[in-house]
Parts: sequence; structure tokens; C-alpha cells
Amino acid sequence: MAVSGNDIYAVGYLNTTTYSKATYWKNGTSYTLAPNALGSEARAIAVSGNDVYIAGYETDGNRTIPKYYRNGTAYTLANSNDGNCDITAMSLSGSDVYIAGSEVVNSKESVRLWRNGTIVPIPATSNHERVAAMTIVGNDVYLAGIEINMSTGAYYAKYWKNGVATNVTDGSTYVVLTGIAVFENDVYVTGFEQLNGTTKSVYWKNGVKTILTKSVSGHGYAQAIALR
Repeated sequence: MAVSGNDIYAVGYLNTTTYSKATYWKNGTSYTLAPNALGSEARAIAVSGNDVYIAGYETDGNRTIPKYYRNGTAYTLANSNDGNCDITAMSLSGSDVYIAGSEVVNSKESVRLWRNGTIVPIPATSNHERVAAMTIVGNDVYLAGIEINMSTGAYYAKYWKNGVATNVTDGSTYVVLTGIAVFENDVYVTGFEQLNGTTKSVYWKNGVKTILTKSVSGHGYAQAIALR
């Protein structure tokens, strides 16, 4: 979702009798982005002045192709290995358009970051890695997500600053990150973690955890974080 002046935008998709259609809504009115695709979905949105940027994917029947749209015009993102791509985040910085997600090649997920449609290299590990959120502060690009050890199944919450990874958790618990925010030198990430048989909403400030779900038996699933 994005807000610009008095306008409210949301993105997603509509299911039809044949395929899903990437769609955005402006003040409740829907607009289809990829009417001729064999399936498509809009996953992220950013608005700058009169320009509306939307990121997502289209399906050609064999794989998902990463796309972004500027005022309804589609652009294909560079695809490093012709794998299936999932788009999860989008940010604008000046005239630059950043889009983040993951690409699945040979059953392995790797982090992907695009700047103006071109891949920004990020060192990969031998494990699955997924990105859920992005924020930009000055010239620094931050991504938040998880790494999954393919041998042990351990989950690691982590974030990347300009491609350099920092682990937030030690892999001893199941954890998912959903949001990231940065203020000065402090990095905040949020999500949920499985603790003592329940799932708790949590956030970390520079790696120090705060549990938001206060009920002993209750479950929580934090989905975003913002600083003011």
C-alpha cells in the first residue's frame, strides 16, 4: 500500500475464470496491469509525484518473470539464471527504482536486488535465502529476510546492508522477518519467532530482541515496522 496526498493505492491480484491478473487500486478503483499474461501478480508499490511504480511478476506458463510497471507500462527485470522469481519489496531513491525478491534455480532460492531493472550482485550462500522487506537510507540499501540451512532446516533471521549480511538470530528457533527500519546507526527488524511452543511477535534493535506478544499462550505475527 502507498499514500500520496489524498490518494490511496493498494496492489495485489484478481482471480478470473482463467488466470490471476496483476491489479492495483487507486481510491478503490481497480486497474489491470497485465491483461494478456497467463497469470500475474502485483507485489509492491511506490509513488513519486504523478508516477506510480508497481513491481510483481508475470507467468509465461513455464516460469515467473519479474516485472515492474511505471504508470502502467511494463518493464522486464534482468533475470540472472532464468529461474522462477518472486518479488517482495520496492523502494524509490531519487531517480532510482530498487526492487527486491528471490530467484529459484535448481530448487534453491537466492536473494535478488535490482536497480533500475539491472541486477545488483549480492553474495550467495549454499542455503536458501529470502527477502521480505527493504528500506533505503541515504546511499545505503537494507534488506531483511531469512536464511534456511538446507541440511539442518535451521532458520536464521538476517539483514543485508549494501549486500553484506548480518545474522540477527543463531538458528536455534524458527523465525521469519517481515520488516526493517533504520534510524541513524540503529537497525530495527521485526517479524515472528517460535518460542516455547507459541509464535510471538518480536522486533530486534541491533540484534537485541523485544517480545511484543505478552500472552503466555497467545500467538502473534508482526508484519511491518516503522520509525517516527
